[in-house]
Parts: sequence; C-alpha cells; structure tokens
Amino acid sequence: MVNVPSRDPSEILDFHRKLIGKMLETEAVVIALSGEPGDIGITLSNPTLRLKLTLDGADTILTSFDDGDTNPVDPTITMTWETALGFWLGEIDPISAFFTGKIKIEGQDMDPLFKLKSIVSEAQEASRQVVKELGWLDRSLC
Repeated sequence: MVNVPSRDPSEILDFHRKLIGKMLETEAVVIALSGEPGDIGITLSNPTLRLKLTLDGADTILTSFDDGDTNPVDPTITMTWETALGFWLGEIDPISAFFTGKIKIEGQDMDPLFKLKSIVSEAQEASRQVVKELGWLDRSLC
C-alpha cells in the first residue's frame, strides 16, 4: 500500500503537471504521443480531482476541470489518488488493478490509452524523479 504524501488537490495537480513535463523531456515519449491528438479523462478520488490529458506529441498538456473545462472526456479513467500514485511509482500493476476494480475505464475511444501503454516505464521513472523534486520522500512516501 502506498503512503500518500499529500491529499491537497493543488499539490496533486502540480505533481501530474510536473510528471507530464518531465516525460516530455524524452524524445521517445514525444514520438509515442505524436500522431492523431487524443484526450483521456482522469478522475481521482480521495481527494476528488478531475483532469484531462490531451496527447499531442510535444504539445501534450494536462488541464483540470477547475481550469474551466466541463466537457466529458472519452475515455475516462477513474481511481483513487492512492492507486494512481502506486501505479506511477510502479507499485501497482494496472492490469490487476483493472480486474479488481481499483481502476475503472469508461468510454468508447480507447486509442489514446494505447499511446500511453508504450511509455509506462518512462512515466514511472519520471514520477520517481518528480516525487524526489517535490520532497515527498521526506513525507514517508517510499
């Protein structure tokens, strides 16, 4: 089980934005996210945070529904913040989490999710770097 260092929505949003930025420093990630742009909704609970990840190569961005976006996103991934952080740190297997209901996926257009599949290891490495940069290791995360 992951020890969550923060339940502050602004810190969680900052973590995810830094994670995207760190990932986009890698040419292989930019290439994997290129092609037809696509959106992925991410709904976290405990605390509640609704995000939209727009995959578009080097122009990939993460927005919060608090930033004014209100449109539903297809597909949308739903999980707790604890599950998300465990996935990003490589402590939770996404397939097992999906089959046990810890991760739920709704929608019809799964193409954007396939883009992410090819960069999971890069994302997990980037998340470990961001955790260190944020000083979350000092909060008993790992």
